[in-house]
Amino acid sequence: MSRRLETTLNGGVLDDRGLAMVGVDHSTLKGEPSGTDTRYSVSLVGPIDEVWAEAYRILQADSTMFRRLRLDAPAKQVTFLCRAIDGPAQVFEILERLDALIKRVNRQTLGRRT
Repeated sequence: MSRRLETTLNGGVLDDRGLAMVGVDHSTLKGEPSGTDTRYSVSLVGPIDEVWAEAYRILQADSTMFRRLRLDAPAKQVTFLCRAIDGPAQVFEILERLDALIKRVNRQTLGRRT
């Protein structure tokens, strides 16, 4: 069965059965200086319940690739740090990692969410 995802007008994500999934709203990306680093934040859209948040935390902790992606579930936001000298290429790479993590969490929690 294919897992086609489509974006709704309000930025939410629906799977091929019309179930709401979590997605990243890239247009909300913000950066602010934090010492020699820049702290970035980006908003999530879609339903974040306890099951989804716990699956995110487990996958995030289990992979060094995702460790810097900190979830604030009540705020529906993810934050991460980059060195100020890294530039936009590093930020885009981390956003791609975040997209991959979100897709994995959505797949893992499909059918188990409240």
